[in-house]
Order: sequence, then C-alpha cells, then structure tokens
Amino acid sequence: MTEQANPAAGSDSNLGLARRVICGFLVVAALTFTISGHSLGQSYPTKVIKLIVPFGPGGPTDLAARLASQIVQTSLGQSMIIENRPGAGGAIGTRAVATSEADGYTLLPAGAMVR
Repeated sequence: MTEQANPAAGSDSNLGLARRVICGFLVVAALTFTISGHSLGQSYPTKVIKLIVPFGPGGPTDLAARLASQIVQTSLGQSMIIENRPGAGGAIGTRAVATSEADGYTLLPAGAMVR
C-alpha cells in the first residue's frame, strides 16, 4: 500500500511555521526598538524608517514586516516604508541595507528559525 500525501496537513504545518516566523519577528522588532530607544538617549526616530524586505511581496517575511511596521508606527509615531527587493536569495535586499547610510533608519528583517 502506498501512502498518499494529505494536502491539508502540509498547509497546517506551513501555517504554523508562518505564525512562528511572524511572532519571532515581532518579538525581535519590539525588543530592538525598546532597547535602542532607551540606550540612545536621543529622540528616535526623527525621519521615516525604511524596512527593506529581501523577498517578494506576499510571502511570510513581507507579511511579518507589514505587521511589525503597523506596531512600530503606532508605538513610535513615525512612518515606516516597506520596500521589497527580491532576488539572488535575499542578497540584493541585504546588499541595499549594507550599503545604505549607517544611521539606523534602514532596516533588514532577519531571524533564526527554531524547531
């Protein structure tokens, strides 16, 4: 007897993974902004924050970035732009952040997946 793949089971595990990624990203983003705000001793942000997502729109990283941007905008009172720069397995977006001005206003969502 051969086993047949259950398409519903795959979508549940993908949904669970997406939830973990989103929750992890939100926690890291919240902690980053909380810690950086207290340690700088300056008013931050004074201009628009740009979050460069190194993957295409509509994916889990993009959705997590958009959810996090809403929370950050509410808590900091500053606009946040989400810019998708897909390609080369995330290298194009990562390079854009790495070569941007080092002022803390261009961010890259990153995280580790834990199982």
